Amino acid sequence: MPSPVEFAETLRQRIDIVDVVQGYVRLKQSGANHKGCCPFHQEKTPSFMVSSSKQIFHCFGCGKGGDALKFIMEIEHLTWMEALRFLAEKYGITVPNFGGAHSEHNAQETRTKRDIQFRICQYAQDFFAHTLQAEISNLNTEAAVYMQRRALSPELCGHFHLGLAPTSGWRNLLESAVRQNIATQADMVESGLVIEKDSNTYDRFRNRIIFPIHDANGRPVAFGGRVYHSSAKPDDPKYINSPETQLYHKGQQLYALHLARPEIQKRNCALLMEGYMDVIRCHQYGFTNAVASCGTALTEQQARLLNRFTKEVILIYDGDSAGQKAMLRAAEILLPMEFKLSFVVLPNEHDPDSYLREYGAEPFAALISQGRNVLQFLWGLAQAHWNLASPEDKHRTATFILSYILRIPSPVTREDYIRQLANGLAVSIESINQLSKQIVTQQPMEQQTQEKLRNEFYRHENEPRNETLLLITAVEDAEMRKLILEHLNIEWLQGRKTGQLFRLLTELVGTADEVSWNTLLEKCPDEALRVFCTQTAMTDCMEFKVERTSQERENALRNLITRIELRHGKRHVKAISQTLHDLNKPDTDSEQIEKQLQAFDLYAHKNVEIKNRCKGK
Repeated sequence: MPSPVEFAETLRQRIDIVDVVQGYVRLKQSGANHKGCCPFHQEKTPSFMVSSSKQIFHCFGCGKGGDALKFIMEIEHLTWMEALRFLAEKYGITVPNFGGAHSEHNAQETRTKRDIQFRICQYAQDFFAHTLQAEISNLNTEAAVYMQRRALSPELCGHFHLGLAPTSGWRNLLESAVRQNIATQADMVESGLVIEKDSNTYDRFRNRIIFPIHDANGRPVAFGGRVYHSSAKPDDPKYINSPETQLYHKGQQLYALHLARPEIQKRNCALLMEGYMDVIRCHQYGFTNAVASCGTALTEQQARLLNRFTKEVILIYDGDSAGQKAMLRAAEILLPMEFKLSFVVLPNEHDPDSYLREYGAEPFAALISQGRNVLQFLWGLAQAHWNLASPEDKHRTATFILSYILRIPSPVTREDYIRQLANGLAVSIESINQLSKQIVTQQPMEQQTQEKLRNEFYRHENEPRNETLLLITAVEDAEMRKLILEHLNIEWLQGRKTGQLFRLLTELVGTADEVSWNTLLEKCPDEALRVFCTQTAMTDCMEFKVERTSQERENALRNLITRIELRHGKRHVKAISQTLHDLNKPDTDSEQIEKQLQAFDLYAHKNVEIKNRCKGK
C-alpha cells in the first residue's frame, strides 16, 4: 500500500501541469515554457510561467510557485491531501486507502471540515431539488404555478439544479441531514444552511425557490433563495443568500461559470449579467456563455476569475438606470484588467430574462452585435444627463468620461478615445490632455507601481549566477550531478539560498529514487526557499545546454567549480585583511595577530594554486 507521498509522485508522473493550469489560466507557448497572466495577483504583462519539462510553475510578479499540487492548493484553497484527492478524481485515478486510519469505519472522523461542507452542500442541493420535483408534479400547487409562470420547465430546473425549500416546518433540511448521518447539527450551522439563535436551530431557507451556486468545478458551495409564495410578507426580502462559509466567499463566485466555461473559452467571450434568472434564460435560448455576479455588484475577484478564461466581456444588465449604474461600476473593475468591453443597453422596462421571453433569440443576438464600446456607452449616458452645448456640461462630460478612459492600460486605445472625445465635444485634444493630467494627479498609486515593488521583493537576493547555474545543472543533469557533488564544497558558495538547496539536494541524492525539481521542492522547509527554488528552476541555463560532448561539459563544470572556490578564497583573504586592520592596535595580543597572518598566508598561497589551475598550469 503506497504512502500519500508515494502516491503523489505517481500522480505527478501521470498528469501534465500545463493541462492542470490551463483549466484556470489562458496560456501561450513561450519558448520551451508556457506563459500567462498570474491568477494569484493582478498584472498587465504576463509573468506567470509553466514548465512542462520540469512540471513546475512560477510567477515572477508575486513569487508563487511549485508543482501541480501546489497550484491546486493555492487556486482552490485546499490542503495538500485535499489537492491530492482533487487531482486524482479529476483525472480518474483511484486514490488508495492510506492504511487503517483511513478505513471506511472511521472515515467520518478523519474527513476534513472542508470535505464535510462539500458533502452538506451536495446533500442540500439534492434535497431541495427532490422537494421541488415532488411539489411541481402536482400542477395545482403554488410552486408549480410559479414555475410555469416563469417558464421554468422540469428539464431546465434539472440542468441548473433548481430546488425548493419546503413550505412547512422549520427544520426539514437539518433533521434530514442529521438523520441520514450526513453531518452533525454543528456542521450544519457552520455550513450556513442552518441558523442558531437563542439556543434554537432552524433552516435558513424556508418556503423559497432555491438557486444553487457552484464553484468553477461544478461543486455546490452556496445557495440563493427567492420568495414565490402568496403568503410571503411585504417586507420579506426578495432574495436571501448563504452567508460567508469555508467554501463560499461573497464576490468570489460567478453564477453558472461551471456550465458556461466551455463556451466562454470556445468563443473567447463572456456575457455578464446580474441575476440568476437572466443567466438561466440565456442558456435556454442558446447563449450558453452567460454568467452572473450572483446578484451583487461585480468584484475584483470575480473579474480575475473571468480573466482566466477570456479577455472579452459583454455586459447585459437591466435596462433601467440602476442597471446602467451597475454597468458603470463593473467597468471600473474590468477596464484596468484590459478586458475588451461591450455594453448592451436593453429597453428601460426589460432585463435579459424578460426580453428573451418577449422577443426571442434573434432580436437579442442583434442587440449583442450592436453593443456599444466604452466610449459610446459613456457618451450616451452623458447625452441623456447634460446639455453638451453648454461649456460647463462639456467639462462635466469630459471629466466623467475621462475617469473611465484613463483606467485603460493601452496608451494607443486611450489616445484614440481621447481624440474621439475631443472631436465630439468640439474642443482641442490639448485641453482634454490637460484635464487628463489633473485627474491622474488626484488618483492613488497605480497598480504598475505596486507590481514593481513586488518584483523588487522577489528578485534573486544577490545569489551569484554561476552558483545558480551549477545548481540547475546538478538537478537536471544526472550525468554531471555526481561530478558536481564530489568536487564542490558547499561552504564555498556565497549564495545563502543556493547553499541551502545544495544541502537539500545532497540529502535527496542519498535517500530518494528520483531527483527532480519537484522532489527538491518537497524538501524546502519554508515558503521563501520554495519561491527561490521555482524561480531558479525557470532560469535559462543555455551555457550548459548547447551541443557539447560529455567531456566538454565536464571540463566546463570543473572550471566553474574552480572559479567558485577561488572567489571563496578571495573573500576569506579580504575578511582576514579586515581583521588584521582591526587588530592593528598597541594592546592587541601578538599571538592572535600571528594566527591571522598564518591564515592569510594559507589562503593567499591557495588562491595562487587555484589561479594556476584555472590557467591550466
